[in-house]
Amino acid sequence: MEFLRTRIEIVKTPSKEEFKTIDSNDKSDRPIIFSAKKHGCIFITDDTPTKKDAEKYVKTLGSKEAIGIFSIHLAIEPDFKTAMKKS
Repeated sequence: MEFLRTRIEIVKTPSKEEFKTIDSNDKSDRPIIFSAKKHGCIFITDDTPTKKDAEKYVKTLGSKEAIGIFSIHLAIEPDFKTAMKKS
């Protein structure tokens, strides 16, 4: 989460006129892809059709690719049985 907190920027939803310029099979993805393109972002998704549509406009990665490239360390869920035995 620390990695993401340092790299998140909240942007205004684009107008319908702006995101109509994006060709995507899923119309609900258009504003997201448009915003990624407009702000020079890397688009991360594991939704294969969305990834294919976004690749026309921006650098697109799956989550596993992003984890490897950005060296994101995943949080490991605590082993509750072990924790209970130690208590």
